Amino acid sequence: MTATTLRFLAIGTLYIVAAAPSTAADRKPTTPPTLTVQVVNLAGVTATELDKAKSEASWIFGKAGVNLNWVHCGSENGDPAGAAPCQDIDDPFVFSMGLVTKSPEFLRDTGFGFAMVYSGQRNHAGVVYPKVAELTRAYPFHASIDQVLAYAMVHEIAHLILGSTAHRPTGIMRAGCRPEELKAVSQRRLRFRSDEVEALHRKLTERSRRLELTGAARIPASKPGTSSPGLY
Repeated sequence: MTATTLRFLAIGTLYIVAAAPSTAADRKPTTPPTLTVQVVNLAGVTATELDKAKSEASWIFGKAGVNLNWVHCGSENGDPAGAAPCQDIDDPFVFSMGLVTKSPEFLRDTGFGFAMVYSGQRNHAGVVYPKVAELTRAYPFHASIDQVLAYAMVHEIAHLILGSTAHRPTGIMRAGCRPEELKAVSQRRLRFRSDEVEALHRKLTERSRRLELTGAARIPASKPGTSSPGLY
């Protein structure tokens, strides 16, 4: 084999490598999508506890290439009397998260929370705070209450994005939370699986395309202290 032939083979090999399809990890968007989560605190969660939970939830979604922007509906100090309903906003990137003391009566037993993916704007979810607190008290050395609250919020927001109430046998989208999952939560090992990350981005891309097709403008999320008729 001549030196010229070897040179062409080398160039061809480099071309094939360069033209090979990228992996899922390489296909992450250059600008991560940003979701706005409106929070209404009807369960008396303290501001410190809620801030920690929001930070942890943002970290989990950040690892999946999604940014979260948090907005409070009414009071942030854990006083249910100061809470105001979240706005029903016709924007596919705005979600409402209620921290409540019990599930709505029209829903079945919902464990830690619920996601209303088949009714209304399909962007409302909630976490039943006493159930989160109860689990944390049962396993006090496994995870803190703010970590479990973060996990529950992430789980329900993901249901809304995916448009499904289906669960996985393991991981962050499994139904319930066993002691081993609690340990993973505290050690930041319970994240979205690679196939779940792809599914989240696929659904968010679909939402972007719907906005483009309808020509609708992004609607700003509600500002703290404002109120309008909503689910909570």
